[in-house]
Amino acid sequence: MNKKQKGFGAVEGLLIIIVLAIIGVVGWIVYNNYHKVPTITSNPKTNSYAILPPATVPSKARLCSDSTEQQVATGLSVNLTCSSGDLNIVAWERAAKAEGGKPVMMTLGYDATASQVCNAYGANFVTGTLASEVYQLAAQYYGWHFTEDPTVAALNGKC
Repeated sequence: MNKKQKGFGAVEGLLIIIVLAIIGVVGWIVYNNYHKVPTITSNPKTNSYAILPPATVPSKARLCSDSTEQQVATGLSVNLTCSSGDLNIVAWERAAKAEGGKPVMMTLGYDATASQVCNAYGANFVTGTLASEVYQLAAQYYGWHFTEDPTVAALNGKC
């Protein structure tokens, strides 16, 4: 063998490939653990971010369950949130069944525009109190944050 040869031999090349493969596998495992998506179960009471019908995507808000009736009855007669501030599943389920069971606003999804919310605000609701509660539930569920409150525009007939 010539001592002036440069480069890697077969053994050295194989060792480099093995080390790179190990680094790649470890990196992949770390990445997947860091970017884990919460699993969705069919029982929202055991999953903090479950899909609640009529929605078709998981809630962005943490969920809880509180069926305590309110002293002053509003449209849903339960608190919209639990004492922890989490979205109350009982209120969501009652709102989904209210006013004929066609809650347009509750199906708009994460990317709803203020205009869509404004149009849906009065689409299926007779009472303003119930429509307001459904908007509050949907806004928390989907994580909506509008610069101007679309319910004000709906109440003023400016959708």
